[in-house]
Formats: sequence, C-alpha cells, structure tokens
Amino acid sequence: MPERTLLEEMSWRARRNARKPLHKRQLIAEVARRTSLTQAQVGEALDSTLEIIAETMAAGDCVTLVGFGRFEANEHQPRTVRGLDGNPYYIESRLVPSFRPYPSLRRWVQEQVTQQLAIEESKGGGEPCPEPRVSTPSD
Repeated sequence: MPERTLLEEMSWRARRNARKPLHKRQLIAEVARRTSLTQAQVGEALDSTLEIIAETMAAGDCVTLVGFGRFEANEHQPRTVRGLDGNPYYIESRLVPSFRPYPSLRRWVQEQVTQQLAIEESKGGGEPCPEPRVSTPSD
C-alpha cells in the first residue's frame, strides 16, 4: 500500500476547523503594512477594485487577473421546481458570480499547505490531546 502524504494524513475537517478568515479590514491593514500606502488609500483602492469587478460581471463580461484567476458571471437558466408542498414554482434566469483560480494559484496554495504541514510535523504536531475527564459520583 502506498504511503500517504502529509496532506492526506491531516483530516479535511481538522484543516477546515483550523482556518482563520482574513476580513477586509485585516486585508487592508496587511497591504498597508507591505506597501508605503496608508490604510485609507488601500481601502479606497480595494473598494474601487471590487466595484469595478462587480460592475464588469453585472455587464456580462469577465475580469481576468493573470496568475490569480478569473471572475465571471454565469447565467442560470429559468426553470420550474416543485416545492415541498408539491406546487410548482418558477425561478427566473439570473446571473451568478463565480471565480476560477489559475493553475499557478492552485499550485502556490498547495505548496503553502504542504510547507505548513511539514513545519507542524517537525515540531511534533503540538501537544497531545489530554485524556477526557470522567466524572464520578462523590458520596
């Protein structure tokens, strides 16, 4: 049987629970820290960028950031569905935003995850889980 990789060893659920979201305010602060711009300037630039991406997708066009990915709006066709009560309901066509990462972004993310797992394993995987406490009736 082939040996499992580090990524396979760490369960999907454990990786998902360990994630920490990067909120917009934190992103702005990090970009400002890495550049010579103020947080106000970075916030204005980010807001403008997101607005342009949204307007372009609403117009039916796509935005491609080479090496990162492609933002586009896909049209979902109108359809009729049957509800829980058995009655049919009509759903109109609509544009749904989507993002397709470039293969280079996928590879970079995969490399980062592999490096983090290797670092965690070299540290010994952290402290072992403590034994569960068992409550006993005291008389």
